Amino acid sequence: MLVERASVVLTALNREGIPGRGTEPTLADDSAWASDTVVAVASALEACLQQADACQAEVAELRQQITFVYAGVEVFDEDHLETLVRSTNVKVETARRECREAERALPVCQELDARLAAARPVVEGLHEPVKLLADGKFVDSVVRRRQGTPLGTASQIFESMTDGRFGFAAKFKIVDTTTGQVRDVKTLSGGETFLASLALALALVGVTSRGAGRVEALFLDEGFGTLDTNALHQALSESHRNAGDGRLVAVISHMRDVADNFENILMVEKTPRGSNAKWLSPEQRDELMADDLASGLRS
Repeated sequence: MLVERASVVLTALNREGIPGRGTEPTLADDSAWASDTVVAVASALEACLQQADACQAEVAELRQQITFVYAGVEVFDEDHLETLVRSTNVKVETARRECREAERALPVCQELDARLAAARPVVEGLHEPVKLLADGKFVDSVVRRRQGTPLGTASQIFESMTDGRFGFAAKFKIVDTTTGQVRDVKTLSGGETFLASLALALALVGVTSRGAGRVEALFLDEGFGTLDTNALHQALSESHRNAGDGRLVAVISHMRDVADNFENILMVEKTPRGSNAKWLSPEQRDELMADDLASGLRS
């Protein structure tokens, strides 16, 4: 049995095998054969040992190479490598799924690209209007055009209330017809400033009413005390004319002369318990006009 195993090893190592025995060996033949067999087995053993050393050296080198590769990819051991492999497989599957979804969405993207391409000339054509609108020139132009109508109407009202002396110019400047000069509104007296404001308010009401909207009421609070008798008459006449267009004009004043120009008077009296308001009857109105001390109004 030992001889047969030794023969297999020698054959695997490409070494010369154990010599065969004769059919009728003598004692001398067996002795020689035994000696040759011992030599052959010893040689095979030496070869096996050398081969084992070579294999161990190769294994050590391979281990060193594996360690180097692990270090290059930040892998610490085989368990860590398996974890990375599983994670990579999950990422690959996710990428494949996303790729399939992208392929399904491709027709929609192509349709969107086609629509964008068709809309691009329109968008590019709007760049120039956008630039013209962005610098404020268009808005300024619209404002100037919209201001023209109420400013022209206000100028007519202002001229009527000042016997033709004052009117409005562009940018709300004041035109003095006696000198032909354009003045700043700050150069007007208190009464003239009030008349200018009243003219603008009445003009705005009139222009608005001619448009889509309608101003149903106009409230004027004070300012009449700065006017002389003639200017007061002109201002109240313009107020009455606006009321004649079916519009409510309410004047808030403490002046008897102002109250004397209106038939409907709502008198407000201050009391310790608060303010009381009541509409005056014709008799009460006449009494109020006759006795300014009792009414609390002053001219």
